[in-house]
Parts: sequence; C-alpha cells; structure tokens
Amino acid sequence: MPTMFEKIVFYGMFVWFVWPILLLVVTLVTPQGLLDKYLKEPYFNKGELIAFAAFPTFFMRTALFCRLYLTPKAVKGRKLYGFVEDSPKWYKVSVVVATMGLVFHGLLVFTPMFITYFFDYFV
Repeated sequence: MPTMFEKIVFYGMFVWFVWPILLLVVTLVTPQGLLDKYLKEPYFNKGELIAFAAFPTFFMRTALFCRLYLTPKAVKGRKLYGFVEDSPKWYKVSVVVATMGLVFHGLLVFTPMFITYFFDYFV
C-alpha cells in the first residue's frame, strides 16, 4: 500500500504537463507594447532577436522576462530600466505565479524521487 508521500509524488508526475501549457499561455499573452519597446537592438543582439521571435525558443524570452521580475540585478545587466514598471500588473502576477509554480512543482516531485533513488542505491 503506497504511503501519502508516494501518492503525492505519483500524481504530481501526471500533472507535470500543466506547466508547459501555462508557460505557453504566458508567452502568447505577453503585451505587444513590451515587446515593441524592449525587444530590440540596444537590449538584445541580432541573434537573440531572431531566436526570441519563434517557437520553441520564445520560451527563453519568457524565462528572461521572469528573471527580470524576480531578480532586480538582471534589469541592470540588460539595462532594461523601466521594464518592470511598464509591465501591466496582470502580466507581472502571471509570470511570477507560473515561474514559482513550476519551481515548486519540480521540487515537490523530483526531490523525493532523487532522495528515494539515492537512498535505495546507497543503503
């Protein structure tokens, strides 16, 4: 009979597909005003602009925007001053929720799997 912990990990693995769908939605609803203002030459080089414009690498653009909201140092590195202030509140919240949910879910599912694997392997 599986324990409650094993059930959480087991069912957690099956809802993993929710996060890529949520990140796709967040990527597709990125405000066009932000893209027009900040996704251009002084902030990004030509290779990045080409990569960030198409599937599947536009997820990297969303990840970069997530990083801008979560680590203020990243704003200074890219010199994207005003990006966070120009973003609509709903977009900030959706990006942070999607990122934190993905990280939390990964920790909830994969950490116990690794611990169980190494415990069984070494003991």
